[in-house]
Formats: sequence, C-alpha cells, structure tokens
Amino acid sequence: MFKGEDSVTFETKLPFEKVSEEIAEALRELGRVEIAKKGGITIEPKGKYKTMFAEAAMEGTLQQSKKNPSQYTLTIAYDANPTIACWIVALLIGLTLCFGFLLFLIPYKMKGQLGKDVLKTLRVAEDAVTESSGGA
Repeated sequence: MFKGEDSVTFETKLPFEKVSEEIAEALRELGRVEIAKKGGITIEPKGKYKTMFAEAAMEGTLQQSKKNPSQYTLTIAYDANPTIACWIVALLIGLTLCFGFLLFLIPYKMKGQLGKDVLKTLRVAEDAVTESSGGA
C-alpha cells in the first residue's frame, strides 16, 4: 500500500560472491536475507517491521554492471501494508466513530521509518564492500 525504493551504486574489486556475502551481512539489520546467484534479494522482515496493524515486505537486486565489472547497483524495494487486523479495526471504528481511517497512519509511518532504515543499511552495505576491497 505504501511503497518505496532506494538504491546505491558503488565500485569494488571484490568478486560477486564476496560482494554478495558482505551485502547480505549488512542487510541482516532489516531481517533474514537471501541473495540468489543471479542477484535477486529476498528479505524476511524482522520484529519492528511486523506489528499488529502493519507489516513490511522487502526485496531487491544486486546487479553487476556489464560495461564495468567492478561497478554494482544494490536496490531495495519496500512496501508497508495494513494487516487484516488493521482493516477490521478501521472498519469497526469507521462505522461507529468515523475516524477509523486514522489507523492507516500506522503502516504509513512504518513506511517512512522503513525507508530511513533501508537507506541507512544501503550506505552501511556500500561502506562494507568498498572498505573490504581497499576503497575501490
């Protein structure tokens, strides 16, 4: 319902496998991470991204440039959605008190925090990879 996407491009001399390991380690701040050999990233959000009224979904890609093999782009897309409980409570409150829609501010606020956390984590991942390779 509330979507966002952030990406970072960096250069490193490390091979793709090592870059993937470093990126996965940095992204663990967001949840359980798996990076496929082709660069697809799945993230199962942890704790604060799964609440009674809102839950997050995240996925991404790690792409190596074909023109410049030392250049990578890491992209994370995220989505904060109201849960079924949020919809039910909003409907019940909406029918009786006319302000049930305010509950949808919870996933909207989560999306904002998630965006900040993803951007911060992308920067940490970029730093980890470029430091590991000696600063590109």
